[in-house]
Amino acid sequence: MNKRQVDISTLIRLIKYRGPVATMGLAFTLAPLFVLILMIAFMASFGTQPYEKYDHKKIEAQGVEMPAKITYVKVMYNVSINDENPVVISYSYQNNGQMRSDKFATMDLEKTANLNVGDQIRIKVLGDQSKMAGVESFSFPFDIFYILPGVFLLIGIPFFIIGVLPVIRQYNLYKNGDVREATLVSVEPAKRGVDVHYYFTGLHQDKIFGKSRADYTYLSEKQPNKVKIFVSERNENNSCLIPKLEALKYNWAV
Repeated sequence: MNKRQVDISTLIRLIKYRGPVATMGLAFTLAPLFVLILMIAFMASFGTQPYEKYDHKKIEAQGVEMPAKITYVKVMYNVSINDENPVVISYSYQNNGQMRSDKFATMDLEKTANLNVGDQIRIKVLGDQSKMAGVESFSFPFDIFYILPGVFLLIGIPFFIIGVLPVIRQYNLYKNGDVREATLVSVEPAKRGVDVHYYFTGLHQDKIFGKSRADYTYLSEKQPNKVKIFVSERNENNSCLIPKLEALKYNWAV
């Protein structure tokens, strides 16, 4: 079947109608995604140096030790951990008859405090990668930026499941649901509107009961014996009343 026209305003209306649970579920789910996008943009602008991607533990364990000469020492003043700044040490070394250069960042300041340009150090080399021998490496702890969004996401998931997923299912029914006729059973007042109970005959000739939320104006209308509903093609237990407002607004032929 062709999809019925339903715009985003209907989805927003359904979320508002669902109440604070749906609003919180949506907010706590989208906010972490927005924060993650900002963090990814920040990390991209911050830049990651090739030496920061090395497997330093593997180099320390399997690398060949050899001498190197320091060519530059730089303190990273833009990064501070416990009022201490990491140090980046640039050095050159000869490997297989070729001069190579590399860098190494560390917070092990006791072992690097007295190092100067021209000093000789011991490094471990594994392939094209290297590190200072016996010195712990440092890389910016980007993982901490995932903690806060993760907390918000964990809080939001239950609200999303309870409040937003039913709205999405109902929105999809508006677009794709099969039009069926159901028998009205009862109309009961609820916290936000009324619950309309009904049943219809399924594809296997079984009686399927359903419930759908309608606004309070439904109580002022003459209750018909039969009502029009949308039913999911994949799961007949997923159904809802055909909303009169959307049917008129989008000119559904139902």
